[in-house]
Amino acid sequence: MNMQKIKYSLVPMLLLATVLFINSDLFAATQPIKVVKFTEYAEMEKGKSATISWEFENTSYVNISGINKNFSAFDSVKLNPEKTEFYTITAFQGKKDSLKLNFIINVIPKKEETNQIASETPSPEPTESVRRGPADYKRKKLTASLEKMGYLNGFAKATPLTQPKQLKIMRTINLPEDKEYLIRALALDDFGNYLTGLGSQSEINWTIGRNAGTIKDNKTIDDFDEQPFTDSIHLEIGIALDNSAAASQQTEIISQIKEFIQYLAPEDNLFFSTFNQNYLQMFALSPPDKALWEFDNMTLNKPEGLNAIHKAAFKTLEKLGEGFYEDRICVLITFNSDDASIIYTANDVATIAQETESPIYVIGIGNAVDSYTLRFISEASGGKFYHLLDNEIDQLKNILVEIALSNKGYYEFTVPVNDITQSDDVLVTLGLRTKKTDVNTRANLVLKPKLQPVKYQVVANFDYKESYIKSEYENMLNSLAYILKNNPGYKIQLIGHTGNEGSDKDCFDLSVQRAENVKAYLMSQEIPEHQVKTTGWGNHKPLYYLQQSDWQQAYNRRVEIKWLDPELKPYEIGTDIYESQAEAEKALKDWDDKGYKAYFDRIIYDNKAMYEVKIWGYGTLEQAEKAAAKINAKLGKKVQVE
Repeated sequence: MNMQKIKYSLVPMLLLATVLFINSDLFAATQPIKVVKFTEYAEMEKGKSATISWEFENTSYVNISGINKNFSAFDSVKLNPEKTEFYTITAFQGKKDSLKLNFIINVIPKKEETNQIASETPSPEPTESVRRGPADYKRKKLTASLEKMGYLNGFAKATPLTQPKQLKIMRTINLPEDKEYLIRALALDDFGNYLTGLGSQSEINWTIGRNAGTIKDNKTIDDFDEQPFTDSIHLEIGIALDNSAAASQQTEIISQIKEFIQYLAPEDNLFFSTFNQNYLQMFALSPPDKALWEFDNMTLNKPEGLNAIHKAAFKTLEKLGEGFYEDRICVLITFNSDDASIIYTANDVATIAQETESPIYVIGIGNAVDSYTLRFISEASGGKFYHLLDNEIDQLKNILVEIALSNKGYYEFTVPVNDITQSDDVLVTLGLRTKKTDVNTRANLVLKPKLQPVKYQVVANFDYKESYIKSEYENMLNSLAYILKNNPGYKIQLIGHTGNEGSDKDCFDLSVQRAENVKAYLMSQEIPEHQVKTTGWGNHKPLYYLQQSDWQQAYNRRVEIKWLDPELKPYEIGTDIYESQAEAEKALKDWDDKGYKAYFDRIIYDNKAMYEVKIWGYGTLEQAEKAAAKINAKLGKKVQVE
């Protein structure tokens, strides 16, 4: 698919249209930096020099790694490295914006040196090795697999003896002008081999079924395309790794990513970031050999803090927009769900991913991952959600290979949606049937992204029985203060919580003090007091009732934020409390059937873990009270506005 290259400015939902977040700083947006001309690669004979030239618009000055001086926006420089080197050139727009690009100077031996080496050295064996930089990048290619595998693990030609045993929809693309979707799928055998040439098999029957409200159909598909696997499709991949307190096994994950990189083509590019409540880009878009070198010379911080995966997705999409290729992929690896993005929501991420045609693939690890919202982000962006257990990290490389290579070779089908007007999404079933096999797979096409509930957002965690604000949360609070200062109509509520830190009274007092201390910090940044309300819940609303790990205990010792903004529907109605999650989930369905949006919250009630079902989606207190009165009168239920 030919995708138009897009340079864009990203505007978070709660900021005015003239405010951007770049490198954790906030500023009034101007014209973005634009690349007019840039030399990515130069080759020179050892002892000579190479010229690198560039031209940027909307740029104050340019800096090159390893050179202690600044250059103009339209300039060039001669360099004479002793060996092949990678350089990073950064264009700056004052202190507001920056754009990083990489270039390579490949140093080749002098001709006389080449002749001498050739006469003294035997001819090497043919190899797939590509050596263009400081890392040992040896390109690996998948061949036919004979090992049982649930992920893409090889390539084989379809024959009557090699039949597909599993289908996987890897990418969905919205074509709004045509009122249809493209779905791209893999057809794999038992060994994970991608079977090519299925279009020439006359006995194969493809079907596509749609389920959306009153529309339920299943039709045979005669017209589809096969994109043969090709390295001419160049990828730009952004990987963001959760480094919050919930994260673990970082060394093993990095090792899996490095193994995956060996399967990328030399022309592919990748960058890597980590995130907790902050977002840190570890290195810029780089070819595989330089990416491996970066990983070998990189030190990760100790996992700590909160999880702002929505913010990480937003920033990763932003960085991908700075690249050159049109085929962009965002990969998020996380141990938890979002609890600290504050101004970035799942809907924001879905919107910008759709606008930039950048699929998001989320890989959730462990039991703390709430798949509902993460799956929504994947589906709405046209990507895919994966889930691994803690003891399945060794499968990460296989998933990454499947994600990347499925964007270079696939079967493509068209799904019309012009007749679906009453549903927000449509469940699509892709089927394949032969005399020997009958397989199918499903994907959810998000036509109109539903507003996703924000259960909680945390601005700070605290040490045991303490209420002082730790330094790692100051950056987040400074950003929050900036937003409030520049948007005087915005109001928030800070809600303090504790773990098991004393008597009920002690916990309540401590929770209030924590909220008050966060308020005091914001007021020290000249935020008017009327914009910030505070309250405390003591130990009655732990995020983790059993507190099986240190990080779960820390998450219970927190201050949450709620935006009192009508557009964010902050007011809720508390309904019933249930003893089991199954009962709460049944109640959610009942409320959904009645036309209400609901979710459940785990609380402590009579010293037991219970589940409170809440109806949400009210912009003002008056709207919520009116809805509560209607429920009381019509259904005979005593409900209360929160």
